Amino acid sequence: MENRDGIADVLKNDIYAQPALVPATPWLNNIKPNKPELKIIQDQKLGQIRLYWQPKGKQNIKSWVVQMKKGDEWTTKIFSESENSYFVNDMQVENIAVSGVSRYGIAGEIAVVDVEKK
Repeated sequence: MENRDGIADVLKNDIYAQPALVPATPWLNNIKPNKPELKIIQDQKLGQIRLYWQPKGKQNIKSWVVQMKKGDEWTTKIFSESENSYFVNDMQVENIAVSGVSRYGIAGEIAVVDVEKK
């Protein structure tokens, strides 16, 4: 692909810098996933936060959305339904939010944890 006038770079770095979900189709099914169970372990020695989550009960989760807040900025990561952990390599993260998304794109309740500063 030709990168005319740097358009590919602008799209990658500015317009589509954060991952996104496919739009929801609530007319097919609008049942929201439940709030996941969320656990964090802070490892000061390694300088990372270990994040673990799992659905409550039997749910049809297609993906997980993990959002992390540092200062006034949120970053987003999207994981497949089979993934249930993530290592955050930034001890400056203040809040972490996790929610499940159904195969119809319906976002569920959000579990939020405040990261304690040690």
